[in-house]
Amino acid sequence: MAYQKIKGTGPVRAHFLGKWLKGYGRYMKFKHDLAITQANYIVSQRLQAIVLLEEHGFKAVQTAYGVSRPTVYRWRRRWISSGRWAEALTPQSTRPHKTRRMETDPRVVDFIRGFRRRYPRLGKAKLKPLLDEYCRKEGIPTLAEATIGKVIKRHHLNFPPQGKRGGALQKRYGKRKRVSSRVKAQVPGELVQIDAIVRFEDGIRFYLITAVDLFSRFSFAYAYRTLSSRAALDFYSKLERVAPFEIQAVKTDNGSEFLGEFDQHLKKKKITHYFSYPRTPKSNSFVERFNRTIQEEFVEYRLDLIDNLPEFNSHLIDYLLFFNGIRPHQALAQTAPLGYLVKNRLLSQMSVSHTTS
Repeated sequence: MAYQKIKGTGPVRAHFLGKWLKGYGRYMKFKHDLAITQANYIVSQRLQAIVLLEEHGFKAVQTAYGVSRPTVYRWRRRWISSGRWAEALTPQSTRPHKTRRMETDPRVVDFIRGFRRRYPRLGKAKLKPLLDEYCRKEGIPTLAEATIGKVIKRHHLNFPPQGKRGGALQKRYGKRKRVSSRVKAQVPGELVQIDAIVRFEDGIRFYLITAVDLFSRFSFAYAYRTLSSRAALDFYSKLERVAPFEIQAVKTDNGSEFLGEFDQHLKKKKITHYFSYPRTPKSNSFVERFNRTIQEEFVEYRLDLIDNLPEFNSHLIDYLLFFNGIRPHQALAQTAPLGYLVKNRLLSQMSVSHTTS
């Protein structure tokens, strides 16, 4: 910031924008100092003209500065009414009080409004050929692409996309709680990430709901033919029965399957339900990585069973017993999740034997 003071005025403050550009600060400071210098010069010239007017009359002012009588007297009147402050003589904007307004045929505005309401993401470039054809049929002048953009802005033709239920969902379920992806769990069950995978194989669609405990990497999964909040609730009930710890908080994405009955069950049991930020799958990185692992190590080798989900889930449970009880995990120093809990004295060896039996 730079300050320059004109005699009889307050400080003038300059705001430097785009300071991250090399040389931009020096350039703006130069322009600011130049403007201050020019303003100082103009103010001083007008003050001298007023003094010359009072001492020697208008003829001397006209000879020295070449200004008209109304102009110099307007300066003098403005200077006296301000209490003889030099700031009052600073050049003011010359912009007209009344400016021309763009006039557009109402039929053109209605045409653009109709398309924008139906297709909110249709921009001026896409509207241009459609409007040209309409204007040709109606025998009215068309608009340039830039003018179409001005019409959209001037008439407030920005409509929210239809089908967006964010406001209704927030009103129904309240403000969603968020948690940073950098938060690390300190005890088992402190935070469990849950997600859903959709697979299409040979014209058959099925869903795999998955869960991972951030502390122990204990994981669970189950396949369903449909994806709904009821299916998510059924999955969570199974997860509660097999997890060797008490779940304190759950984090999911913003899918509708994690609302409804699922969310109500969590509230009833006083379990905190966190939501990831929209379009940020990396914030659920633990369960996203497990999704890849379970598909690469199990699903791809059991696709012949997808038309028989009970049998598919039976084999899936066998894989999860291996995943949680035997398979080494690099994040756990090549220890299985259940073994890691036993090693840290968070689970008894008897519990592990019972879980993996």
